Amino acid sequence: MKGRHKPHLGHYYAVHLRPNEYTVQDCDHCDINICKLRTPSSIDYQQDLLKVVSSLDQNHYERNRKETGISKPTVLSGLVNNLMVPVPHCFPLDLMHLIFINLGELLIPLWRGTLKCNITDDLSSWDWATLTGDAWQVHGKVVADATPFFPSSFHRPPHNPAEKISSGYKATEYFHYIFGLGLGIFCMILPSKYWKNLCKLVCGVRILVQRCIMGSQLQEAHSHLVQFVEEFENLYYQRQVDRIHFCRPCIHTLLHAAPEVMQVGPGAYTTQFTMECTIGNLGQEIRQPSNPFANLAWRALQQSQVNALKSIYPELDPNSKPQLPKGVVDVGEGYIMLRPQDKLPAEIPGHLTKVLAQMINASKIRRWGRARLPNGQVARSVWSEQRHTSQKVWISRNVKVCITLILSSLY
Repeated sequence: MKGRHKPHLGHYYAVHLRPNEYTVQDCDHCDINICKLRTPSSIDYQQDLLKVVSSLDQNHYERNRKETGISKPTVLSGLVNNLMVPVPHCFPLDLMHLIFINLGELLIPLWRGTLKCNITDDLSSWDWATLTGDAWQVHGKVVADATPFFPSSFHRPPHNPAEKISSGYKATEYFHYIFGLGLGIFCMILPSKYWKNLCKLVCGVRILVQRCIMGSQLQEAHSHLVQFVEEFENLYYQRQVDRIHFCRPCIHTLLHAAPEVMQVGPGAYTTQFTMECTIGNLGQEIRQPSNPFANLAWRALQQSQVNALKSIYPELDPNSKPQLPKGVVDVGEGYIMLRPQDKLPAEIPGHLTKVLAQMINASKIRRWGRARLPNGQVARSVWSEQRHTSQKVWISRNVKVCITLILSSLY
């Protein structure tokens, strides 16, 4: 897609709507219909690549590069074509950076009024910039106070953004902040039209990060994301030349997120989280500082060989069937009761005593503190959580339960 840049500046942005009174040469094309974007095929890519590599001189190369958007062959072009997903489809979107980080680093500065404002623009006209002054501090405290209500299986709850957002805010924090808590906490701050626009983004993203997506859900996600992008440019950018920098590539890329699921599957399987974890693990295995890259390549090769052997012969992996800790009870179907546990049977106060008497013919039981669920999540009981004196204990007793009702008809 042809981009646009500000007058006398060379940085292009993915702007769909043509700015008002815009006469920049080769960028003043008409509005782009975002409902009819074309995804190039591998044949189109090869033809464009051939055009670039066959350039006669530097000027010819620059012209072809600008026209095709390709600067040089990728290193993956040397692989066997029939043994791989062809270029460019072998480069899927990275939801970790695209959605969790890049969108967060665009929307939050917009709402705080800290995004770059050109001298020809008026900051007081930014009616969406409501996260300022004391409102930003109160908002940060609301986010921090939500920490105890995040189950421990949610990895990392968001820190107070008023204190931590400029010092290494993690991708998972951005995700839980905007796409988890966002609809509830921003509705009190953002004007209605901007909050409704955010709702469409959140709805589409929550579908994209699922590991199993139905066709009807994918259509719904794409519809919401198209509406979000269209409204984003009308609400924030408003066809003003001095606001072209609002239209970052992450906004345009949302339009390709849902169609790509049809080619490579749900984005949850192709995010950068796995690669980032692998990079960290391999970095810890370097044992030759004098030649770190060769040592890193050798360690990665060894790890790949070991993983391949474990995949072919699972009995070689001692952790394939991990030993249960002492004192636990396997109750079957993937459920395991974990300590702590009452030393002696105790009577449960209140109306639960009658319920237990009817169900198991007993009024005293031994309480368990934790249970491992079939999906690997560890849930704590109320009794276990109440034993902690800290006020910042994550509530881990909330679990999702799916109950299938089987109805039978009597004739």
